[in-house]
Amino acid sequence: MKRLTRKTWCRGTFLAFCALPTLLVAIWIVRNAVLGDGTARKEDWERELSSRLGMTLTIGEVTYPQLGLAVLRQVELSDAETGEPIARAAAIEMTQMADGYVVEVVAPEIEAARLGRLAQILHERLLCQGSCGIARCEISAGELTLKDTTASRTLVDLQAALEPAEAGPRLTASFHWPDAVDSEHTFQWTLARNLDLSPPATSISVNTGQARLPCQLAGLIWPPLERLGPEAEFSGEVSWLHSKQGSAELRGTFSGVDLDALVSEQFPQILSGTATVRIDQARIDDGRLVSAAGTVEVRASGRVSRSLLVAAAEHLQLQNEAGSSGSEVLSYRRLACGFRLDGPHLQLSGSADAGSPGVLMVKATGAVLRVSPNHSASAANLARVLLPDSRLQVPLASQTSTLVQLLPVPAAIPAAKNLQTARGSHIPTRLSPGGSSTSVIRER
Repeated sequence: MKRLTRKTWCRGTFLAFCALPTLLVAIWIVRNAVLGDGTARKEDWERELSSRLGMTLTIGEVTYPQLGLAVLRQVELSDAETGEPIARAAAIEMTQMADGYVVEVVAPEIEAARLGRLAQILHERLLCQGSCGIARCEISAGELTLKDTTASRTLVDLQAALEPAEAGPRLTASFHWPDAVDSEHTFQWTLARNLDLSPPATSISVNTGQARLPCQLAGLIWPPLERLGPEAEFSGEVSWLHSKQGSAELRGTFSGVDLDALVSEQFPQILSGTATVRIDQARIDDGRLVSAAGTVEVRASGRVSRSLLVAAAEHLQLQNEAGSSGSEVLSYRRLACGFRLDGPHLQLSGSADAGSPGVLMVKATGAVLRVSPNHSASAANLARVLLPDSRLQVPLASQTSTLVQLLPVPAAIPAAKNLQTARGSHIPTRLSPGGSSTSVIRER
């Protein structure tokens, strides 16, 4: 599957259980304002909804089959400036209940290319406008289709509820993939606007159950997660505050992590392989990782630059057993590392070789990298391993620097002489012929 297609599918999923329910709630807000005696024309709906949403909304027909029920047919949403289509639905049925409203959307479709702009507008215009005028609203859609130029994808059984609260609107939502086997594979999301904070911010909680969430989807909230690779997925629980600096807590497992995309393509060092990262707990405060514990494992083979091994030995007090002769980029058979970060302190353990305790990385002929018992190092030195030169002293490009910015940043140190040789000799596994973990990575 093309990377762009995966990205747009993920954006569509986010919009389905976050932005689309909020849009439907806006329809009920307007209904209270303009329906009056139940004879409002479709032009009234179109004018009020377009004004509230900052986009152009058109309706083919509005009918009122019975008291308390309104049906909007052939609903289309387009960009107010360009006229480009964004979303459509065959019908939207709205029923007034004693404690609020029930909204059912029929055959909704969303244009993948316009998802980013749509999500931004809906968040700013709807979720960030306080709770005034919002009644409890339950929203459902049996299926939602994300339209793409090359392919389309459907998610099923979307259920959402938006209700006012003193601190700000609160939206809860759930859905599952078509191949889900039971309720344990249902995604649960909660978005809550907190007006008590200064400035106000949106908190987001996600529980995937036993299902897996593509990291490209989570990248809509935190774009650097796209650097985990196009096949990376997450299963677990996350809660974070969506603000300028941001804070978060996380527990779960990242699978299919492309170390080339995470390390080799972002830093002068080389580390390849497909990793599984289990996080028992992690906490980020004000954009910095302050605590974490878990494991990193690459079961199949990968590649590593000698410069990274040298930097790890120097700055993390590890034992480099790869030797100094041979090519700059060498193969390893397995990587297995336990980690615990507590503020400025980092502890590592190794289990790559069952017959030799403390081995972090092993190749066919023996250990590559080893850690001593009761290991302890400075967490700030993780940044030195990735960027062991003076570039730590200057601002970095946002995509490249995010991983480093999460960690305590050390002072600048002299540049390593052999980094350019290592970086120039490596072709990421996914870009090599065949794009698989068994493909040959060429060296000069």
